[in-house]
Amino acid sequence: MKLKLDSSTIRTLFLRGLTANARNNLDLLGQGDISQQTFEQICELCRKFSRNQYRSSRGTRNRNRKTESTDAMIIGLENKMENMKIDVMNNVTK
Repeated sequence: MKLKLDSSTIRTLFLRGLTANARNNLDLLGQGDISQQTFEQICELCRKFSRNQYRSSRGTRNRNRKTESTDAMIIGLENKMENMKIDVMNNVTK
């Protein structure tokens, strides 16, 4: 026998199962407290959030790697410039 639940009960059970982080993200995406919306509207927000997560995660790894390597390169250049400045100052004061 199948148990038939009304939409508000399903919405309540769904909202209780969300993590705090997921709930906050959906609240932001829904521009307010999602518990005030219908279950269908909440489902649509979940679809949008899922699509956005998928789209943003595809390029994130490459961008993070690029940023880390760029940061390392900048630090290396700063160190070389500092060493060069010290060498120039030593040559000028001789």
